Amino acid sequence: MGVIMQESTIGAAFFTQALSLNDATIKFDIWDTAGQERYYSLAPMYYRGAAAAVVVYDITSMDSFERAKKWVQELQRQGHPSLVTVLVANKADLETKRQVANEVGEQYARESGLLFFETSAKTAQNVNEFFYEIGKYIAFSGVSRVFLVHWIVLRNYKDIVPRERSPYGSSKLKASGNLSKPATTYKLLLYM
Repeated sequence: MGVIMQESTIGAAFFTQALSLNDATIKFDIWDTAGQERYYSLAPMYYRGAAAAVVVYDITSMDSFERAKKWVQELQRQGHPSLVTVLVANKADLETKRQVANEVGEQYARESGLLFFETSAKTAQNVNEFFYEIGKYIAFSGVSRVFLVHWIVLRNYKDIVPRERSPYGSSKLKASGNLSKPATTYKLLLYM
């Protein structure tokens, strides 16, 4: 599973994604909203009432990490008190260009009460695992909505979702696990 765009989003784009966890299917409605400063004022209408948020930064950019920290602060200030926030370090495939050490991201996440994952959208490293863990969390906790904030820019949608993709942006991801069947659709918000 992955949402992969070639260019920065202008305004918002919409995708759906299905995650199969044995007999459980979780459907994500994914809103990809532009993360640039000029779209900052639009963010609250997407994350207000969110049960969970995912903030993604680029490990090759300290500026990206600092912006991610600002989004975390905004979510902690404006989000629901029980909002679960996940920090995702992206572009793990660019280790030689790394500016943000894994330990720095992990420490910030720990100190801020966030979950933490390191991924590479380009190589798909930990991308399926990340969504699988989110899916498990949703299925076990009864979360009503999930928002994904500040996601990733990739070169080609096929890089991560090679099969079962419709022309409307829907695709399916299969993962293993033993979960009861949820009956909800989850909403994710993406910032680039």
